[in-house]
Amino acid sequence: MKILYVNPSNYECGIYQYGFRVYNALKTYLNEWCDYELHYVENYNDIDYHINVLNKLKPNIVLYSFNDTAMPFVKHYMANPDNTIHHIAISHEQEQIVINNPGAFPSDWIGGSLFNNWIGHDPTIIINRSDVFNATRPILRSDWKPTIKSDSRIVFGNSGFGFRRKMHYEMLTAIQNEYDEAVIRFNMPPSHFGDKDCSESRVIAEHCRGLINKPGIELRVTHELLKTEQDLVEWMYGNDVNIYFSQQWEVPYLMRGVNSSPDTALSTRRPLIVNRSSMTRHLTPYFGAYGEDGTIKQLIENQLRNKTPDLVYNEWSPNAIIVTGK
Repeated sequence: MKILYVNPSNYECGIYQYGFRVYNALKTYLNEWCDYELHYVENYNDIDYHINVLNKLKPNIVLYSFNDTAMPFVKHYMANPDNTIHHIAISHEQEQIVINNPGAFPSDWIGGSLFNNWIGHDPTIIINRSDVFNATRPILRSDWKPTIKSDSRIVFGNSGFGFRRKMHYEMLTAIQNEYDEAVIRFNMPPSHFGDKDCSESRVIAEHCRGLINKPGIELRVTHELLKTEQDLVEWMYGNDVNIYFSQQWEVPYLMRGVNSSPDTALSTRRPLIVNRSSMTRHLTPYFGAYGEDGTIKQLIENQLRNKTPDLVYNEWSPNAIIVTGK
């Protein structure tokens, strides 16, 4: 079996990063499922290049790490595709109401008619159709490391795009409300489609600095584009606790799916603090929701007592993407 995996070409994009994570999981574990020949290409918007690759490789299956903004050529190609090939979309935005009622939403939303099949990675979704599959989240395997730091203060960290909807103000305020001394690390890299020059994230960082009212609270902000998933995980190992908040969206009309940024944090098997929102719905059943299920300190205590980070790390292993998706 010959499989072509098509990923976006803009690295400063969560679709690219998550798509590459899925590809690496397939490359590592797919041979446990079938005999295959796996090829990888990146393409933003070159339909002729795509057709040339298909003609040259003649794959049986094409897997698209699909988002219309990140790969706009796909929709145009699928208007008149090579029907001798099985076209499958890996969707990054998934909502239960869309899967249950595909005819009510655009054809390029998960479960729509644009592709032969769809694969999602949201453990909260219930699949009741034969053309849609669900796989687990492929968390990178990593040797555990202790936090290396220069003093005894607890270190909180968040690495992700610096958009207002990521709630950096609220994360800092929540930490400061409970701790007199703490280091807060925010890494807000450039986003190709949203904040390429980091202008928005710099404004957010400056506002966060203005919120600090305790001398023992230190904010460290960087805007580093970490090149590999291993680089991201190494950065996360510099934190005692990772923290991710997300704004609630109007579902499904602003369909966001679940947040993939915490995936790298899960590789460290550190406590994880999240709020309750549609984008963190896959995490709150395990880690609890800040405010509703406890304070930061209470959630950390519960997670360490129940070994929650290890439980999720073991349950969401990359090879499970093959087992659950086949």
